[in-house]
Amino acid sequence: MQTKKTLKYPVFIAGLVTIFILAACNATVPQTAASVPNTAIPATLVPLNTNTAVPSETVPPTEEPTAAIVATQAPTDTLEAVASGSISFAGQVLPIFNESCFNCHGGNKTENDLALGSYAGVMAGSEDGAVLVPGDPAASVLVELIANQKMPKRGAKLTQEQVQLVSDWITQGALDN
Repeated sequence: MQTKKTLKYPVFIAGLVTIFILAACNATVPQTAASVPNTAIPATLVPLNTNTAVPSETVPPTEEPTAAIVATQAPTDTLEAVASGSISFAGQVLPIFNESCFNCHGGNKTENDLALGSYAGVMAGSEDGAVLVPGDPAASVLVELIANQKMPKRGAKLTQEQVQLVSDWITQGALDN
């Protein structure tokens, strides 16, 4: 019995040493964002495998933004409200709920016991529980439903700017202001 026990330890130690040596030989350090150099590629470079012609002269910037740029920009009042940290429930969020959600979640009709016609109703949540977590829009069912356009079920979906405004209001603590 004594020889088997003493034989196990050297084999075990040799196995561990072998594993560490092999791991050290094949180890690679994963690159993190901090270890990757931040090099910008000039906009004038074109990959070699494309047949795209590179214009020889640049086009001067226009005074008016194109329709595509205007369509993707959030309204300035929304941007200013987010930047100043003063998104108002009564002035900005409640009008969105009244316009888009009130038919099913306002007045005398509150599907799933969710009343979005007042701050108290929003904070009370639905029969399934809270619909938002102040300070955490990612954990808020309300944001998930409107961002994925599952709500409102009937009627026009919220615009991206409206979804962002509600999300930012929740990020700021979902205050009654």
